[in-house]
Amino acid sequence: MELHHVWNTEMTGPDRVRVDWAVAGRAADGHVFALSGHDDATVDQHGHIQTLTVRPD
Repeated sequence: MELHHVWNTEMTGPDRVRVDWAVAGRAADGHVFALSGHDDATVDQHGHIQTLTVRPD
């Protein structure tokens, strides 16, 4: 399997992060696929994720 990931990160508040992402890949049988979506997270004062919501498109 071959995968390629890209993303953009944006702070949407003092403790909130939004990541827009996409992944494209080639499976072992040769077919190709793509997924995209965004993640919303809250982080603590050290930047460690406290909550995470993954929202595929």
